[in-house]
Amino acid sequence: MKIIRIILSILGCLMVLLGLVWIGQGSGYFPYRAESFMIN
Repeated sequence: MKIIRIILSILGCLMVLLGLVWIGQGSGYFPYRAESFMIN
């Protein structure tokens, strides 16, 4: 059970980190490159 808890904790931290990057991109803190397909 301890291994599952560690894996889920790591997965949760990665999801929070990805969410913060996503919010940062939407807010303009991490701008897209000029040639990005997301801009078109």
